[in-house]
Amino acid sequence: IHTQNGTIAGNGDISVAAAQHLDIEKATLQSGRNFSIQADSMPLTGNISSGKDLSVTLNSDLTNTSASDSFGNLHADGNLTAKMSGAVFNRRNLSADNTLHLTAAGNLVQVKGGSIAGKNISLTSANLSNQALIQADESAEIKTAQLENDATGKIYGDTVSIQAEHVINEKNAPLESRLADEMTVLKQKTDQLEAAHRVDVTRFTSWGEVDAYKANIRHAENAYDTQQTIVNGIKAELEQLPSGVIAARKGLSVTADTIRNLGNALLYSGKDMDLSATEGLTNRGARIEAQGSIRITAPVTKNENAAFSAKRIITQTRTNPMKIRIDDDGHPEYGMVFPADEFSNLGNKHGAYHSRAGQKEILDLAVYQKIEQISAEEIAAGEPLIPENLIGTYASNYSYDDPIFQRFNITPMQTDRPKQDAAAQAAWDAQYLQLIEELNVKLRAYNAENEAYNSQFASAAGHKIKRHTFINTTSQISRESVTSSLPGAIHAGGNILLNSALENEDSNIVAGGTLHATGAIKADALKQQELSVTFGTTQFTWTEKRRWYQRPRYRRKYGDVVFMTPEITKSNTSPIGIQTYEGGNGVPVAQTDITNAQRARVQNALSPFGLVSPGGAQEDDAQVERLFVSSLYRVHPESTANYLIETDPAFTNKRNFLSSDYMYRQMKWDQDKVPKRIGDGFYEQQLLADQILKQTGKRHLEGYTDDETAFKALMDAGITYAKEMNLSPGIALSKEQVASLTSDMIWLEERDVYVNGKKERAVYPVLYTKNTNGLRLTAGGSLISAKNIAIETKDALKNAGTLYGENILVNAGEIENTGLIRAKNIGLTSESNIHVQGSVIGDKKILLDAKNN
Repeated sequence: IHTQNGTIAGNGDISVAAAQHLDIEKATLQSGRNFSIQADSMPLTGNISSGKDLSVTLNSDLTNTSASDSFGNLHADGNLTAKMSGAVFNRRNLSADNTLHLTAAGNLVQVKGGSIAGKNISLTSANLSNQALIQADESAEIKTAQLENDATGKIYGDTVSIQAEHVINEKNAPLESRLADEMTVLKQKTDQLEAAHRVDVTRFTSWGEVDAYKANIRHAENAYDTQQTIVNGIKAELEQLPSGVIAARKGLSVTADTIRNLGNALLYSGKDMDLSATEGLTNRGARIEAQGSIRITAPVTKNENAAFSAKRIITQTRTNPMKIRIDDDGHPEYGMVFPADEFSNLGNKHGAYHSRAGQKEILDLAVYQKIEQISAEEIAAGEPLIPENLIGTYASNYSYDDPIFQRFNITPMQTDRPKQDAAAQAAWDAQYLQLIEELNVKLRAYNAENEAYNSQFASAAGHKIKRHTFINTTSQISRESVTSSLPGAIHAGGNILLNSALENEDSNIVAGGTLHATGAIKADALKQQELSVTFGTTQFTWTEKRRWYQRPRYRRKYGDVVFMTPEITKSNTSPIGIQTYEGGNGVPVAQTDITNAQRARVQNALSPFGLVSPGGAQEDDAQVERLFVSSLYRVHPESTANYLIETDPAFTNKRNFLSSDYMYRQMKWDQDKVPKRIGDGFYEQQLLADQILKQTGKRHLEGYTDDETAFKALMDAGITYAKEMNLSPGIALSKEQVASLTSDMIWLEERDVYVNGKKERAVYPVLYTKNTNGLRLTAGGSLISAKNIAIETKDALKNAGTLYGENILVNAGEIENTGLIRAKNIGLTSESNIHVQGSVIGDKKILLDAKNN
């Protein structure tokens, strides 16, 4: 049958049957009711539509590759049923207002520009390759041997169900493979640079060896930088490409042998997600996210960083202040090293004095008690009476917010004692007394150490020093700095159930509720460590007493300048990408014991160079943000757009999400005069969740379990603050304004961001938290976080990253922790051994129970 450029139309049912070929090039076939087509072959080069149901059955392929513009479409106002004995190739529109059911014995290939849409969709094929839109208003079901959804591929539905042998959701396979290969080379360059820094300098005996050491570091740095440039080039190519997305508005279910989510691709569910992979699941540099809960069933789940690298950089090369070592045998400080500015009469022929070895402070212990009138003896001695209105009240020698609390790393009371309400006063007193007790424990230790110092060293000031050594040094300080990171992310607003072994590599897994794992856990993360390498010289000097008849009788003699054995000091290792915060408003508080400053002085005195070990390295986070953009979003760089990033309307399906429009309306700001905003409501809520995680290490702020409720409450707080302070949108808060915040809030500020590799400027809903009391995330790092973490496995737990929650309960075979485990309550039970080389911090309770050691 040939109907080129023709029309077949009818108000009733139409049935077309061709024993061999049906040619519909540039033809229009239209039925007012049902339409049935049967043929041996039919290139889809025309348009076919029906007022009710449409049925197409072919003994060969269905393809519209050669269709002219505006042709190559199938549409049914009712159901569309297509059965092919061959393959399907689509670059136009296949749609149904009700159910679209497509079955192909061969492969189903949909390229960019194509669309398969219906109220409900059922696709069955040998393999399915998708680079365009598959959109169901309600349910989407896919059955295939291998599903490849990449680049511009988008699969949407209220519910999405996929059954396949292999599911691959990615960006660009060739580029991702190149990136993996070049990252292997970069890892080699990283190891070579680290080895160059960690050469045993204590074996050096000359400046020539020092020069060679520094030259080797420069050579290794250049090799690293050259390879990093290659990696950055591939990342820049990838950054400009969209990535695949499979997103369900309500529920997503994937059952397969293997599931591979790669290259910034997205698996998303507006409610719950169920992933089952009989051979394993890999999430590399991509995102798996559900607003509800996630269940993963697999022999192993790999959550990997696709491009992680940290380069050791030299952060400082400094000339240290001169030190003096005391070499007089009878001196109380013999052999100890002190700063030169503590000495007097240096260079004097008769000798010097360590005259500034002064007494150290002894602090008063804290007291909190009822005020009573002074005694009769004190009155007789002329002491003034205490005002009657103060008698019977409580007072402390340290105010509730005295800096001494912060000095000793204790979070102070947030308010003064209530003026009224006996119950509130009693509660305040009980809490303050606990703080006083904690403070006094540290004060006693501090005073004891100072008293020991005073008794040992203060008497040395009067002893003449005739023999001493000048020590002149320079130090080279280095630490790791993250230069590249594309982490995997598995995030659930509710619970995460892992019926699987887990390998988490420099990536993050976060649940708003409980994370329950039943398999072996291995969390890998780079350990950061600061190195300080010191080189220097010594010069011995002494007082020479000459014969009685020689003049002058005394003179100062100097020995040769001597190369001193170099020294290398190392900080304690800590998980990279995680900073512990105890203070509010994003201000870090050093996690150091109160006596560290005093210990440092003793270490200075005993070190041959008089230099203390470096502190923990801090990751520089001052970088323009690079935003996560998958094919779920459309980018609008044009200046006339309201939003820089818009969620695909095909996914939102006419639903409106709460956005910062709410703030503009409440504040009665003129939206036409406001610069472009970062995104619509759906995207802004994703940004909020990411900021909460970055600032607190948690999925939700305290008191909230969903993003929309939290977003509204935080905007309300921002509105209240803006009215009080008379603020205008788009202007960043000052440091003083941030410090004065009394509640968490959202504020709208203009910010620079990178989207698809290009720098853009837009109004951004910035989260301000008055008190994080948690962890702050920077680039890199391995994090497993949930309100509750329960790990029950006969296999091993090996943690080199961070486990963080309110309650952490582990029952495992072997437990090995070289990272950080932190919670209010921690219970670790092992059927074998517990090895702790990292940190286990329980704010309230820690229980360790090992069958062996």
